[in-house]
Amino acid sequence: MSPDSSITTLGVPANSFFRGFKKHIDQIELDYSVILRLNCEGVEDDVIYAVHEVFKEKLKLILGSLKDVKEIKGESAYIKLQKYIKDNLISFTFFSSSVNSWEKAHRAILNVDNKH
Repeated sequence: MSPDSSITTLGVPANSFFRGFKKHIDQIELDYSVILRLNCEGVEDDVIYAVHEVFKEKLKLILGSLKDVKEIKGESAYIKLQKYIKDNLISFTFFSSSVNSWEKAHRAILNVDNKH
C-alpha cells in the first residue's frame, strides 16, 4: 500500500471523548438520560466503562451485542463486563441488525425513564 492510497485518522480515547461531550451537554443545561447503542468491533467494554465513569447514573440503557468483546479480548474480559453491567444496575438489551432484535430494543428505549 502506498501513502497515496491511505488516509490518516485520529483516534480519541473513549474517556476523553465522553468527558468533552458531557462538558458540552452540561453547558446547555439539559435534563437527559444516556442510551448507548454499541457496535464497536470488540471495544464495547472500553466504551461502556468510559460512558459510565463520565455519565454515572445518567447511563440508563445499553443496546448492542457484547460477543465481539468475548471474541477479541477473551472470556475473562467478557465476564468482567457482564459483571460490571450487572453490579452497576445498568440495563442491557441485545440489539443487532437482525430484525428479530428490534422490537425488544424498541420497548427498552420506550421504557427509559427520563425523570431523575
